Amino acid sequence: MTRPWFQRPTLVITLFATVALGDLWMAWTCATAIADADAAEAQLEDCAMLAAQIKGLRTAPVVVEEDVRTSASFNHLCEMAATEIGLKTESIVEIAPHAPRRINDSPYLEQVTDVELRQVTLRQLIEFALAIHRLDAGLHASSIAVRIPPGEEELEKKIEMWNVQLALTTYIYEPKLPASP
Repeated sequence: MTRPWFQRPTLVITLFATVALGDLWMAWTCATAIADADAAEAQLEDCAMLAAQIKGLRTAPVVVEEDVRTSASFNHLCEMAATEIGLKTESIVEIAPHAPRRINDSPYLEQVTDVELRQVTLRQLIEFALAIHRLDAGLHASSIAVRIPPGEEELEKKIEMWNVQLALTTYIYEPKLPASP
């Protein structure tokens, strides 16, 4: 004669274990979903803050120069930035401002200045670019080329040094004068 299912201890234990495992799995799933929801809410807040910053930057006036910069003013600015971050001025090899060129048919000119740095760390490069922008908000790094200095490929150093070609760009407001009749 067979006993009812609730009188079989193995079956009852297996049934309770299955229910307990199912409860644990559901609790873990719920906890994971709550953590994911909290992370998504934090990301949404971050996105809203960044969107507000972007809107503010879009409405902020663009900083432009009134006159073309001279080579001496670029030299002075680069030396000030180097001094501010503790970079040796000997690391600045060349500062070469290019002639301004008109941006399409707009009243703006773009002036690019190439700055060559030798034997600098990436940290120094970033600090230098940020110092330039701090000292003159209208000037920004438009391109950066980083190369290994010659003869450094095989040397094992604790501090990596780089040669850098940095293009600094500024914009100048200079409306076109209408042609005289």
